[in-house]
Amino acid sequence: MYREVILDHYKNPRGHGLLEHPDAEAEGENPLCGDEVSIYVAFGDDGDTIDEVKFSGRGCAISQAATSMLTEMVKGRSATEVAALPRTSCSRRSASRSHRCASSARCSASRR
Repeated sequence: MYREVILDHYKNPRGHGLLEHPDAEAEGENPLCGDEVSIYVAFGDDGDTIDEVKFSGRGCAISQAATSMLTEMVKGRSATEVAALPRTSCSRRSASRSHRCASSARCSASRR
């Protein structure tokens, strides 16, 4: 089952692209494998709800799929709620503990 989900997110990534004027962004990379991911966030009027989230970058199928899955997980949640998630929660939901570089950057996006 995980294989199918990962392949679907890799072939049809959700949230892939750039936000023209993000409220926050974060970058992550894994120097061991070369995966690089940037994530862009736009907040709602309350300044806390994640209205839009996009990512760009390059990496293996698991890295890209994990980032796609993470964008779905955080959209609509508050930044406060996302920041409080344990990093292991991000990794488990991304179905990839070995590619934490992709999820850790998103779990700790820094506001501009």
